[in-house]
Amino acid sequence: MGLGRVSLGLARFICHSNIDNGIPAGFSRMDSVSPVGGMLSWRRRYDSFPRMTPPDQPTPPQAGRPLQDAVLVGLASLAAAALLARRADGTAVLPAWAEMGLQAPAAMAWIGLRCGWFALRRRAGADAADCRLTLAVVVFGAGIAVASAHVAVVFATLTVFICGALLADRLTALYRRVDERMLDPSGLLRMLAGRWVGLVLLVTILLSLPLATHSAVPDYRHNFWDHILNNAYAAASSACLVGDTIYSLGVEYSLFGQVVIVVAMQLSGMGFAAIGLATVQPFLNNVVRLRTVLLSSLGLQAIAVGAMWTSWHVADVSSAWERLWWGLVHATGALWNGGLVLRDDGLGSYMTDRAVFASITSLAVIGSLSLPVIMDLIGARRATAKGTGGSGDKGIEGTRATTVTPRRSRRDRPSVKRKPVAASQRKQNAGETPVPPCSTPRPPWRFLAQWEAALAFLLLLGGAVALWVCETPWREDIVWRLPDSWVPGRPVDFGTNRVSLRDDMSYGARWTRAVFMSATLRSAGLQSAPVSEGAVSWPSYGLSITWMVLGGSAGGVAGGMRTTGILLLMICLFGRRRWIAQPGGRTSHGLILRASLLFPLLWLAANAAFVGLLTATSDGTTYEVVLESITACNNVGLSTGLSLHLTAAGRMVMILAMVVGRAAPVCYWLAVSGRFTACLRLPGGRDS
Repeated sequence: MGLGRVSLGLARFICHSNIDNGIPAGFSRMDSVSPVGGMLSWRRRYDSFPRMTPPDQPTPPQAGRPLQDAVLVGLASLAAAALLARRADGTAVLPAWAEMGLQAPAAMAWIGLRCGWFALRRRAGADAADCRLTLAVVVFGAGIAVASAHVAVVFATLTVFICGALLADRLTALYRRVDERMLDPSGLLRMLAGRWVGLVLLVTILLSLPLATHSAVPDYRHNFWDHILNNAYAAASSACLVGDTIYSLGVEYSLFGQVVIVVAMQLSGMGFAAIGLATVQPFLNNVVRLRTVLLSSLGLQAIAVGAMWTSWHVADVSSAWERLWWGLVHATGALWNGGLVLRDDGLGSYMTDRAVFASITSLAVIGSLSLPVIMDLIGARRATAKGTGGSGDKGIEGTRATTVTPRRSRRDRPSVKRKPVAASQRKQNAGETPVPPCSTPRPPWRFLAQWEAALAFLLLLGGAVALWVCETPWREDIVWRLPDSWVPGRPVDFGTNRVSLRDDMSYGARWTRAVFMSATLRSAGLQSAPVSEGAVSWPSYGLSITWMVLGGSAGGVAGGMRTTGILLLMICLFGRRRWIAQPGGRTSHGLILRASLLFPLLWLAANAAFVGLLTATSDGTTYEVVLESITACNNVGLSTGLSLHLTAAGRMVMILAMVVGRAAPVCYWLAVSGRFTACLRLPGGRDS
C-alpha cells in the first residue's frame, strides 16, 4: 500500500508539473513537436513517417518534459527487469508480490502521464487512443489472470505494452532525426554510431539472461563469462548483419532470444540502409526518400513471408505461428544480408522448393544491390517511357528546377473542349515554367546505378557458371574436368542433411545450388551449403573468397570492400573527359580516383591482418582460419564450424573483425560521398 501511494504521488506530481511548462498533462514528448499524438493511434502512426524536413524549416525545439520522460523510461526499465528475471525454464526468480511491486510504479506513471488517469479529471489532457488501448490491454490481461488464477499477469501484460509503446516512441523520434540528416553524412554517422554501439551492448545483456537460452545450455550456470562472450559474439553478429552464432539460433536460443536477435538485425539493417542511401544519393538520377526505402523493405519481407507460407516442412513447423516466424526470420536474414537460419544445415533441404529459392535469392540480391539503386533504375525507365529524357543533371540536391502550381478544381476549369496540346504548352497555360527536354548529357557518375546492376548480374551469372563447372564430377574424357589434386580431401562427414555441391545430384539441382551460392556469397551467406574442407574444390574456394571480398553496393547492406569503388574507378578512367567537363569535375574526379585506388589496398591489408590474428589465437587449419576470418571481416554468414571451437581470444578477434568489417567501409564511403558532394557545391562550380 505504501509503495502504491508513493508511485501515485510521484505520477501526479509529474503530471501537474507539465502544466507549469505550458504542456497539457498526458501528452508525450512527440506530442509537443508534431501531430504524432497518441503513440499507438494508427492514423497518427502513419503520419510518423514524415516527408523530409527542408533545411530552412528545422524541427521545432521540444518544449519540455525531460523529467517526465526520464522517470517514465526509468520506471519502465525497472518493470521490464522484474519481468525478465526468470530462469531458463520460465519460472520467476522474484516472488509474485515483489515482481508486481516493481511493475506497479511504471503502470501508474503510464496511466497518469499518457492516459491522464483515463480522463477522469482532465479530459483535454489525455490522449484518447492511449486511453482506449491501455484499457483494452488491462481488460485482456485481467481475462488471462482470471483464467490462470494469477494476478501478476495483469502487470506483466501492461509492462510489455508500456515498453513496446516507449520503444515505438523512440524509434519514431529517431526516424525523424535520421530523415532530417540525410543531406548531412557526417552528422548522420555521428548520430547513429553511438546508438549502434548501445544496441550491441543491450543485445549482449538480453541474450545473457537465462530466459534467452534453453535450459540445455548450462554455460550461464557453470561458465558465466564464457556464456557472456558467446552472446556478445551473437550480438555483434546480428548488429553487423553477419548471422554466424556460436549457440544455434533455432536449437539453443529460446523464442525470446530469437526475437532479440531478429529485432536487432531489423534495426541494424534499417540503419545501414539509411546510411547506404545517404552514400549513393549524389550518384543517382532521382531522389530516393528514406521513407520509401524502409516501407519497401517491410513490404518485400511481407511478400516473401506470404510466398513461403506453405513451403516449410511439417517436421520444422507445426502451427501457423511457426510458419509466420520461420518466414520472417529467413526473409529478414536474406534482405538485410544477415544470414539468419533456424536450421543448423541452413536452407539446403529447401533448394528444391521454388518459392523458397526464388524468395530468398531475390531478397539477397536486392539487399546486396540496394533498394535505392533499384528504385533509381525504375525511375529512369519511367522517365524514358514518358519522354522526359531522364538524362539531365538534377543537381546535387536531386531536384528539378520546376515551378509547382496548385492543382485547380473542376469549377475553375473551362468546360469547352480543346484540342490536344503539347505538355510544354499545357504547362505554360497553367502558369508553370516549362521544363525543356534534357539535351545536356548526364554526368558520368549518374550512370552508377546501371553499372551496379550490370556488374551484379555478371557476378551472379559468372559465379554460378564457375561453381557449376568446377563442382560437377565430369567424366575423365571431358576437357574441363578438374584434376584430382585440385579437389581437397574430405576429412569429416558433413552430416545427412548437409549437401555439398560435389555430392551426387542432377545437373539441374547442382545448377540451382550454384546460383543460390553465387548470390549469397556476396550477401547473406545463409549457411545453406557446407564450406568445410573437402566440400568444394580449390578453384571454388578461391572464387568464394574473391566474391566475399568484393561484396555488394555501397548503397546496400552487404559487406566486403564494395563494388561501387571498382565501378567508380572504371567510370573515372573511361569517362575522364566528360567528368572533368562538369562543374567541379576536376576536383571530384581526383577525389574519387584516389579513394577508389586506396581503399582496396587498405581492405586487403585488413583482411590479411585478421587472418594473421586468428592464426595466432586458434589452432585451426589454414583452410579454416582463412575462410573464417574472411567471412567475419566481410560480413558473410558462412562458417566451417571453427567458430564453435575458438578460444576466448579467437572469439574476440572474430568480434573485432565483424565490427571493423561493417564499420570501416561504411565510414569510408560515406565520407567520400560527403566530400564528393562538397566538391560539386563549390561556389560558381569552380574547381579548387
